[in-house]
Amino acid sequence: MLNSITRFSSRLLASLDLIFEHTMRMIMNWRPKKAATFFVLTLTLFFSCKKAEDEIGQSLREEGDLLGALVLDTFRIETYTFKSDSSRTNGLSASLLGDINTPEFGKVNASIYTQVRLSALTPDIDEAAMVDSLVLSFKYSSSSESRIYGYEDEIRYRIYRLTETMSIDSIYYSNSVVASDPMDLMHSSYIPSVPNTTDSVVTMLGDTLLPQMRFRLSDALAQELLDEARIGTHFGNLNDFTDYFNGLQIVAEKIGARGNIISFDLLSIDSKMALYFHVDSINGRYDFFINENSPRFVHFDQDYSGTPIEAALNSTEIGAQYGYVQSMAGLNLHYTFPTLRDLALLGGVAINKAVLSIPLTFGQDTASIAFPDRLFAVYRNDDGDIVSVPDIFEGDSFSDGFYDEEEGAYLINLTRFTQQVLNQVISEPEIMVLPTLNSTKAGMVQVFGPNGPMQQAKLKIIYTEFE
Repeated sequence: MLNSITRFSSRLLASLDLIFEHTMRMIMNWRPKKAATFFVLTLTLFFSCKKAEDEIGQSLREEGDLLGALVLDTFRIETYTFKSDSSRTNGLSASLLGDINTPEFGKVNASIYTQVRLSALTPDIDEAAMVDSLVLSFKYSSSSESRIYGYEDEIRYRIYRLTETMSIDSIYYSNSVVASDPMDLMHSSYIPSVPNTTDSVVTMLGDTLLPQMRFRLSDALAQELLDEARIGTHFGNLNDFTDYFNGLQIVAEKIGARGNIISFDLLSIDSKMALYFHVDSINGRYDFFINENSPRFVHFDQDYSGTPIEAALNSTEIGAQYGYVQSMAGLNLHYTFPTLRDLALLGGVAINKAVLSIPLTFGQDTASIAFPDRLFAVYRNDDGDIVSVPDIFEGDSFSDGFYDEEEGAYLINLTRFTQQVLNQVISEPEIMVLPTLNSTKAGMVQVFGPNGPMQQAKLKIIYTEFE
């Protein structure tokens, strides 16, 4: 008898942060007309009890590597695009902020919620100190390739004071909201501008800082904080301060037709709120930090009205030609392989290699709108949970999922998944395809379906028959 099916840890939700820098949670409709939803769980450790059928054809091999190997790529594929419900966005390495509109993907807006914390208790600020300014600064992400998505258009930013306390122990998702006061805290001198992601910044104290976005806040808030700092009522204890000043919501609004989304590193020492003041001719500054103890998350909104996606959602008819993948809790793909189990009718079959090819249409401004870095596949197990296909545990080079320039397609390895489907270890020949770095990058791509007019999505299997 074969060993019983390997079970995944019950804490599947928490650990794909280690693999993809984010933890994903989605409630998705498995079929277009099915009302019930289920959680999309991500992965922790894979506790493996090797099974005899898992070992068959485990290694990737080229077509000519095995005598008698056969090739099939005519399996019927049914596919459609569906919208994800949400993804976890708190405590990530990068925070997205912006507002963008593209003909292919409609509107996406990303806003940031963050707490700021005291840099020192009971600061010693002279009674004669006068306010100069209060500045919130966000350092751009280090990688120049991922600092800005979209176009060099003007963006209007609005900042609101939170009226609800955030907790570092809470989990926040892309659809989470925290109550805020409706008064915009941006200084009256603020003028919308094109983001400058390359030039360094010189402060009024003469400090030269790495490229960053700087928001000058209202003088009224600056004076309030200076007064509170001198009194010390809320500056003597970290929790007292965050109860008094809950945090900030930063919202972006495009001025032109297109807009952009920018990636920030909020854990940089240059990402903070700084209160500038002077006593006579001596300038001073008090910092409010954003650090690992600061609750922070990103909220995403999408609007696909008037785009091809609106009609494509949950349509296998349209999905036969085109599909869409979008990060930021956007769009995913569903694939069913109705004839896959026909291979088992041949008798003993060892899967040497099975690859799903998802070709790109290139129907977008690729210079401004980036593709997702990588795609990965998940499926629903018998417990109703969504888990990764087993191939991912063989490593990046085995599981693939990256874009292949020669093929003009994303290639996802489904070798172990296919073998387990044939052996009925996995019940249904269905998968979902999602983008990696879902909450920290703004990738979007249109792909061809199995009946695409230029290229076709295919499941290519190399197999060997045995007695």
